[in-house]
Amino acid sequence: MPTPSRALDPTLKTVRGTVSAGVESGCTLLSTPGEQYLLLGADPAIAVAGAVVEVSGRADPGAMTTCQQGTPFHVTRTQRG
Repeated sequence: MPTPSRALDPTLKTVRGTVSAGVESGCTLLSTPGEQYLLLGADPAIAVAGAVVEVSGRADPGAMTTCQQGTPFHVTRTQRG
């Protein structure tokens, strides 16, 4: 049986915004017009404070983190926006 395409995965999401540092050390946030995401696994060479980036992945509102800001977002792809 073939594996379904990621392009057809309804939980996969792409968002674009501006990166900033969180209040907790090591936390990276992405601010979009309607949401703030906590980036988990974003490429640190691209997702730097002040950069406009586009990330793909899955939001995980129930994930436990120490960052206390934003909706946790497990990143599978990071690119300059």
